[in-house]
Amino acid sequence: MSTNEEDDIPADSDMKMAIGRRMQLREEERLSDVQKRKAELEKNESSTEKTSYFMQSFKTGVEDINRLVDAAGDQPKAHLASYFDDIFIQYQELQKYVTDSSMFLSSYDIDRKQKDLKALHSEMTAKREALIPKKKFAFKSKKKQVAPKEVVTNDITDASVKVDIKYEANEYVLHSKESKTISIQSSEIEGKDINISKVSGCTIQIKGVPSAVHLTDIRDSTIMSGPCSR
Repeated sequence: MSTNEEDDIPADSDMKMAIGRRMQLREEERLSDVQKRKAELEKNESSTEKTSYFMQSFKTGVEDINRLVDAAGDQPKAHLASYFDDIFIQYQELQKYVTDSSMFLSSYDIDRKQKDLKALHSEMTAKREALIPKKKFAFKSKKKQVAPKEVVTNDITDASVKVDIKYEANEYVLHSKESKTISIQSSEIEGKDINISKVSGCTIQIKGVPSAVHLTDIRDSTIMSGPCSR
């Protein structure tokens, strides 16, 4: 009789231990579930706060640019080109802000802001063209034939690039550059096409509004430009 009682003792002890382990596992699972729901709630709150902050910042950015565009007519004509350069740089920064914020914005919000940016760009361009009309080039009749000549500007290093007089007047050429930082002023390219070729490892900033930008054989380079028609 005493032997059977002794055999029952470890069995009861094992059962209590097993029950205790199950209760501990259930408590750990409950706490883990609580933590997950808490983290998800905090994540949703954070995303909502970010979206709200973005909407207000974007609205302020658009309003600032619109104020600058409205004030363009009061600027001296000699400074209008650089004035609009600064506006377009501010526009590009706002455009980048939308791109950087896309990770927490909905597809609907991104699409709306892209449409707002497009409308803003159209307003900026129309205002600029109204205040700074493109120059019209008038060519006089030639009295004698002029042979093509080499044109070397501060940004042309390849002597094999040859253009005739008409070509020179309407195009700005940047050729064979490597590991350079180049700033092209608006006065150099106003109303002209820009032709950039054989460029490697360069950073090129185009100020002003060219009529067109042609790119050929560009490698490992950053080219920053405002709007152009082609």
